[in-house]
This record gives sequence, C-alpha cells and structure tokens, in this order.
Amino acid sequence: MGLNNVPENWNLGIEDPFVTKEFGEASKFGGEVYYVKNGEKKAIIVIKKKYISLFSRANIFTNSEDKSFLEKIISNLKRKKIPYARIGNTMVGPEKIIDLENSKIIERHTFILDLKKSEKELWANFDKKLRNSVRKAEKEGILVSEIKNENELEAYYNLSLETEKYIKESKGRKTFSLQDYSFFKALLENKLGRFFIAKYGGEAIAGVLFLVWGDKSIYFHSCLSREHSSKQAPSLIQWTSIKELKRYSIKEYDLGGITIGLDRGDSRFFVYEFKKKFGGKLKEFYNIEVELSRFKKVQDSLIKLVYGK
Repeated sequence: MGLNNVPENWNLGIEDPFVTKEFGEASKFGGEVYYVKNGEKKAIIVIKKKYISLFSRANIFTNSEDKSFLEKIISNLKRKKIPYARIGNTMVGPEKIIDLENSKIIERHTFILDLKKSEKELWANFDKKLRNSVRKAEKEGILVSEIKNENELEAYYNLSLETEKYIKESKGRKTFSLQDYSFFKALLENKLGRFFIAKYGGEAIAGVLFLVWGDKSIYFHSCLSREHSSKQAPSLIQWTSIKELKRYSIKEYDLGGITIGLDRGDSRFFVYEFKKKFGGKLKEFYNIEVELSRFKKVQDSLIKLVYGK
C-alpha cells in the first residue's frame, strides 16, 4: 500500500503543495495517510474512515500521470476494501485524462494569475467592479494582515465554524464539513499554509488560506462573516494577499477550483463570477473518480439517505 511515515527526501522534485510531506502530515488529523513512491513518481493517499471500510473514501494526490503507477495504487485500495477513490480534488488534479477501469472523469477549471506582472498590470486587469469593491473595503476601514500566531489562527477557525454553519443551514449543503483545527494548526506551523485575516474594528470578519510551495500558491480555503459581507472584505483580502505573495517571490497565483457553465440559480456560479474578475488565465484539469467495489453504490445510497442529494 505504502508507508505511513514520510520517506526520506520525499519533497525532492515536488512542485504540487498537495503532494508535499507538509500536506500529508497535516492531513493525518483527518484520516489515515500513506506515501507511495516509484522513482520520481509519488502519491499521497488520504483515507477518511467512517466506522468500517464500507464507509471509507480515499483521496489520491500525485505528481504522476502514469497509468500503471495509478493502477497499482487503485489495486492496493481494493485490497483494503475501500469502495471509492478520487484522484485530485476541486483545486488540483491531472492535466490529462487517464482512462482507469470503472472510472468517471470530472472536468475542472481554475484561474491563474501571473505574479511576474507588476502590481499596476495586475490591478489594470481586474474587473472594474472588483476594483471598486477593493476601494470600498479600504474606505470602510478594513485592515488585512498575515496570521503569525495561534491566537489569530483561533479567530480564523472560529469564523470558519460560523461559515460552515451558515452553509449548512442556508445552502442545504449538509455534506460540507470543516477540517479539524489541528489540520490548520499544522499548516501554520510547517509554513505550507499562509493565512490572511481581515478585521473591522478589531473583529475578524474574513480570512483566506493559501498553500504555498516553491513559487506557486493555491487559494485553498476562506471564511466570511455574513453580518459584514457588504463591506467587501474578500476583495481587499485577495488584493492584499496578491501583493504580499509577490513579495515572497511567488510567480503563480492559483485562485482555486471553479465550475463553469452554471446558471445563476447555482451558488457556485457566483464563485466563478468572483474569481473571473481578477483577470486570470483559465486552466483546465481533471479529477478521476474510481468505483473500487459494488459497495460504492451502497455507500452513495446511504449518503443520500442521511444527507439528501
């Protein structure tokens, strides 16, 4: 299957933050983590268990698009009686379609900003409404800073819990769940995660988390106080983060996964609209969902029974 402990020199040659030992070590607070390596081909497998293997699901993060390497991983998961596996997630995945047995391909997209451009160029590429939102937040007195200590991280996490509650109650997304606090703490301590927080009158009203590795960053998570949503803190916090990450010599600013082709009745449409305003280049990638056993259908039925569609 793989090793529970991080193999020596694991990060050598790794460009994707999801395949780093830092992400793997943080993920162990949410499930079992395995490291698989074959030469330069590497993968981190996170298995989230629910009582018994029948309810378990595996998430595979890898730097390889080699079919035989992935097939061996899938074969090992079958032996562990895991019904379902997904290669990638809404933010990362292979850049080409890999045809695996009993698999389903999900097309994903993201917007990439080129931070080699000057601040002036980046600002000019913003949609006019986005620039106005940034100015409004500044006029409202919103202050944005990077989180450096655990006290501020706790404020970020508490706000994240409020955001989770809002999504569950108002959007009906009952399957949405926030990672354990230990996950965020580990990312802060190992510096793979860079957190920014927006405050109004000393109160945390918005926050973002980026995974930063090498010269790349990925917008991974955010939280927002609905009470203060009109103050446009998310726009200012993104612009501030762009400028700060440029100073860290980050060259690629990935705005995180989006879904295209939706109508305005879907809440994900507005996520797409917001991220589109930054003027980034649209990039395509894929997730691969693999049915490992007939219990995958049983698992899906149970999830629908408990959570709804």
